[in-house]
Amino acid sequence: MRTALTNLVTRRRTLVLVLIAALAASTAAWAYWAAKSSGSASGRVGSLTAPRIGSATPGGGTVTLDWSAVAAPGAGTVSYYVRRDGSAASSSCPSAATPGTATSCTDTGVSTGSHNYTVTAVWHSWTAVSSTAGVQVLTGAATHLVLTPATTSPIAGAGDNLTITARDASNNTVTSYSGTKSLTFSGASVAGSSHPFVTANNGTAIAFGSSEPISFSSGVATASAQSGGTMTLYKAETASIKVGDGTIDNGSGTSVTVSAAGAESFALATPSTQTAGTAFSESLTAKDAYGNTATSYVGKQTIAFSGPTSSPSGKAPSYPASVTFTAGVGTASPITLYDADESTTLSATQGSVSGSTAGFAVSATTASSFAVASPGAQSAGSAFSATITARDAYGNTATSYVGKQTIAFSGPTSSPSGKAPSYPASVTFTAGVGTASPITLYDAQTTPLTATQSALSGTSPSFTVAASSASSFTVPTPSSQTAGTAFNVTLTAKDVYGNAASSYEGAKTIVFSGPTTSPGGKAPAYPVSVTFSAGTATAQIAIYDAGSMSLTATQGSVTGSSASFNVSAASAASLSLTAADETLGAGASDNLTIAALDTYGNTATSYTGTRTLTFGGASTIGVNHPTVSNSFGSAINFGSSTSITFSSGEASVQSGSRNGSMKLYAAETAKVTVSDGSINNGSGLAVTVSSGALSTISVTNPGTQTAGTSFNLTVTGKDTFGNSVSGPQALTFSGPASAPDGTTPSYPASVTLTGGEGKAQVTLSDAQTTTITVAQGSIKGTSSSFTVNPASAAELSLAAADETPTAGVSDNLTITAIDQFGNTATAY
Repeated sequence: MRTALTNLVTRRRTLVLVLIAALAASTAAWAYWAAKSSGSASGRVGSLTAPRIGSATPGGGTVTLDWSAVAAPGAGTVSYYVRRDGSAASSSCPSAATPGTATSCTDTGVSTGSHNYTVTAVWHSWTAVSSTAGVQVLTGAATHLVLTPATTSPIAGAGDNLTITARDASNNTVTSYSGTKSLTFSGASVAGSSHPFVTANNGTAIAFGSSEPISFSSGVATASAQSGGTMTLYKAETASIKVGDGTIDNGSGTSVTVSAAGAESFALATPSTQTAGTAFSESLTAKDAYGNTATSYVGKQTIAFSGPTSSPSGKAPSYPASVTFTAGVGTASPITLYDADESTTLSATQGSVSGSTAGFAVSATTASSFAVASPGAQSAGSAFSATITARDAYGNTATSYVGKQTIAFSGPTSSPSGKAPSYPASVTFTAGVGTASPITLYDAQTTPLTATQSALSGTSPSFTVAASSASSFTVPTPSSQTAGTAFNVTLTAKDVYGNAASSYEGAKTIVFSGPTTSPGGKAPAYPVSVTFSAGTATAQIAIYDAGSMSLTATQGSVTGSSASFNVSAASAASLSLTAADETLGAGASDNLTIAALDTYGNTATSYTGTRTLTFGGASTIGVNHPTVSNSFGSAINFGSSTSITFSSGEASVQSGSRNGSMKLYAAETAKVTVSDGSINNGSGLAVTVSSGALSTISVTNPGTQTAGTSFNLTVTGKDTFGNSVSGPQALTFSGPASAPDGTTPSYPASVTLTGGEGKAQVTLSDAQTTTITVAQGSIKGTSSSFTVNPASAAELSLAAADETPTAGVSDNLTITAIDQFGNTATAY
């Protein structure tokens, strides 16, 4: 064991010596180790490789470096820093104070000349330095751009190739300024809708003011399809063209003078307001396609003018044969227009070169006549307006004719009713036009309208005045009619002035009124629609209600009525029977009214005189037959013929006569019928007959009863005709005696009769043979004899022969069983 331990210690010492020796042998590497407790130690051996600079590329005041990455010999990350000429590079590269993990950077602010660069790798406390890389910087940083156009005097719209050079402060071309740059151009004006532009490196036209990509090579961008750079300007001007990439630019710009292109159009000054027939001059300017004055357009030119039209009278405009231009500008004179127009334009044309003024006004001369416009078709009585226009000698509206003017009108005549036309007292003109309003004509006619003021006069074309709309109907009064018989009525539509409303045509929904529904519920029959032709129509009507009436026809606000006419009832088709009282007591007299009715329920007034009638529908009770008195006052039994006198279709009880008085005796709801053999009252008149007052009482024998036990006593009541009496009846009872103990019989205060029969609950306490009498006043009824037996024994009664006996002397006793009321309980 000691030997093994000695060998282990020896091996560890040997490892430490090897590590120390290795560290001593290397000047580019360091050893990192740590001591452990308990007398033991451990260590790691490795090296930090120096980075290798891959490239050092000079630019305009810049050097771009990249270097190889170094692998960490152990845990942790390797970082780097850059030195230029032994000192820290610019802040764009990592420094010793703040190393970084990036493996490239661009040093800025580098002066021209030779420079040496190193890159140092750092890992924990280890460092490793690269070999030195030398760099020659030929130019400084780009400080400005130089813009050189192919021509500084381009023609508007023509392409001008540009050369753009990046220069440093010493005006050297900065060859490192290469690749695609985002440039913005400015300094030239917009010409109309044409914006100055420069083509981008993809050939796209980019307007001034917007950034665009331009390709540079070794500090120079030359116009080509691949790099762009062709400039096109449109405004004729001297412009200072500026270009910049946001950091550097070409200072105050490059001066470029743009000249106009050839004439493409004319610009015409808009004349002020002119007067028809008065000459004026017009300025013309030749313009290129971009709105610049085409100064090369000079000399005498034959110009064709157009736009203004001939006057209403046919007078054509007058223009000069030619116009002389100087530096693109000419004056056309004289020009004379004859058509007054609120907004006309003047166009000038030579070949493909043309132009127009904006709208300008040509005013008319003084008024010389009136033009009266046709008012169009009018309606009688409807106000309308007529437009009157003052015209000058060329037929233009004389706009100077203004203000309130007294105009005389003529032409239309008065209406057939003598209603004269109505015209305004004056007409106010504005800009030569006046509106005469209101004008109202009343005669339906075809007529012109003439307006006159002194020497000014004018007449409209003929126009039609039609009758106004229908405002009423004329409805002729029909002759006397018969209910249910159709007849014709002719309707005529009229306007308010009595003119035939001939325009009132076609199917119209007319509402008829006046006649009412018949007593039987039959409404008048009117047509669903009535077809008018030239304002006239015939309507077929049937009326079912008899009487005096008028007929009204209405459609909206159009209405008219006939005078009164008479409609007679049709012949009798049934009888109507009514009673003065449809609920009466038996034997009471009831007055009747009998009417003869036609099919529609009207009283058939032609049904008159004495008629033989037969009544039925009521029952006989005993010897009492239902009767009706005839016209002589005699009572005639139902079922027998009765003479009844009718006047104008009705028979009723009359003063001093019993004609039609009915008496019924059987208590019932009778359906009273009446017939003359041909017509009748159908299912009859319902008359409810109630029984009379109580006249007789009968009492049924209740049979054997027991004292103290209640029983029902049947009581029957009838009136004097034998009808069963119903309802509660106040009755008195008598006959049975009180019980030995003084208990009196028990009777109800009243008994309700139903169908003439009622039950009276009675209790008798005296054992006896008796009868019961039931009475209401003097009306009485008595039962036959019946027996009341004692109740069961309730106690014993003891009686002595001597209630004061002598001691020891015999005394006879009587023992009696009695019920609770003191009756001897014979069943004991």
